[in-house]
Amino acid sequence: MISAAAAGYSTYTQAKAAKEQAHYQSAVANNNKIIADRAAEDSIKRGAVEEERKRQDIELLKGKQIAGFAGSGTDLSSGSVFDVVGETAALGELDALTIRSNYARESYEKRVMGMNYGAQSLLYNYQAQSINPWTSAGLTAVTTAAGFAGAAAAAKGGGSTTSPSPGGGGGTYNGSSVSSAGFSQSSSSTTLR
Repeated sequence: MISAAAAGYSTYTQAKAAKEQAHYQSAVANNNKIIADRAAEDSIKRGAVEEERKRQDIELLKGKQIAGFAGSGTDLSSGSVFDVVGETAALGELDALTIRSNYARESYEKRVMGMNYGAQSLLYNYQAQSINPWTSAGLTAVTTAAGFAGAAAAAKGGGSTTSPSPGGGGGTYNGSSVSSAGFSQSSSSTTLR
């Protein structure tokens, strides 16, 4: 009976440790989700800053182009000036939108990572909820006690048991000889090997 209690206590401590570990892993995954969500927000903010910086750079470039044309004596109302400045503006806007798209994609990847961490946190939380150390300990104690009770009854001759031979290579089972390769029944001529 002491062995059953010891086995039950051992199972209890193992189940309790597994439950605590699952709670810890859930908390770590939840923290990772928070970090990923913050990183996603940061990507959007950094993208907006870079996009605005690009637009300012393009405006400066357009101003330099116009000043260059004016300095060289080119008629600023000519079609070639509008073409060059217009092309600069269009390419600059394309660059700005590409920057926005790249940072949005980075943000999306971080949000997906955050969702995965959130799901992982829930999974660990469900795992922790499914572990009951007292139930595990009780089942182990009952199973161990039942095994000892069966062995005690068999030792009194009331049941089927296996008695090992001193050499470890075989023994008897319900009155039949058992070897490590098979068994042979002493009351029958059938032998299995």
